[in-house]
Parts: sequence; C-alpha cells; structure tokens
Amino acid sequence: MEIRDRLVLQHEALAALKESTRTLEVAEQLLNVGNVAEAERLREEARHKRYECVSLMTQAGIDRHSQGIALSGKFP
Repeated sequence: MEIRDRLVLQHEALAALKESTRTLEVAEQLLNVGNVAEAERLREEARHKRYECVSLMTQAGIDRHSQGIALSGKFP
C-alpha cells in the first residue's frame, strides 16, 4: 500500500474516532438530563464509529495497541 493511501486511511480513521467521541459526549449530556433511550442509541452509534476507526487503522497497517485504541468492544 502506498504511503498516500495509508495517510488517507489514517485521516478517515481519525475522523471516525473524533465523531465517535463527540457522539459519546452528546450521549452523556442526554443521560444527565434523563433521556436514557436516546443516550443508549447514541452510545451504540459511537461504538460502531469506533469499530470503523479500528478497521480503517488495520487497513492502513497501524498497530492498534501502540495507538491506544480499545478493541474490547466495551466502550462507555
């Protein structure tokens, strides 16, 4: 894989990770105001974005453990 392709995948992975983080922040706010159902839906959405991030990083040939990305599937 060319370096440019890896950089594109890394960029996409970072974007997915940022979106996941923002989604979890919104889910936390919803939980704090008592909207448990919507918070749970967003938490699940964030989980899928994190899986997308891991997949993209794997495609780019990045060692997930050195990047500090959780793989357990037990996201908050």
